Amino acid sequence: MRILRVVAALVLPLLGAGCYMSEKPLISAEKAVFPYETIVYTEAGQTDQQTMTHQGNAYVMKNDKGNQIELLFMPVKDDFYVVQMGGKTDQGEAYLYGLIKLNVAAKTADGYAMVAEKSDIGPTLPACKDADSSICLTDIQSYIDHALGQTGEGKKPAVTYSLVELK
Repeated sequence: MRILRVVAALVLPLLGAGCYMSEKPLISAEKAVFPYETIVYTEAGQTDQQTMTHQGNAYVMKNDKGNQIELLFMPVKDDFYVVQMGGKTDQGEAYLYGLIKLNVAAKTADGYAMVAEKSDIGPTLPACKDADSSICLTDIQSYIDHALGQTGEGKKPAVTYSLVELK
């Protein structure tokens, strides 16, 4: 799906790996929060800045070709948020998910459960049809429970983002 390639190019740290996805949004604008009008960030160790702008009921990101994706952040607990990335395309809808732990004081955001492994597949996290390790979500709570289990003492994030500007 074209939107998945756009999302992967903009957000996912590991291309070619499985992902947590859905064909319909699992987070509504009513459950999302918008604490900033603009978020500028880089992947830790990188210099290319990415910008998310609050527009209407979502944050919007655009790539160099003008393709855009919408992002919603739903608070889970403390400084943890589930991020839903994606939207509608001419081929249908597609959404990807990740768990972010925000540390405003350190100006970082750690990403967890952004890349699915075959070992993650199970009764509450079913494999997508025709996919090696992608998981097709139908319930956001199952994802949250799984993702929170990947955080904690001694567990490393899949990616760390440096927050350049929050306004």
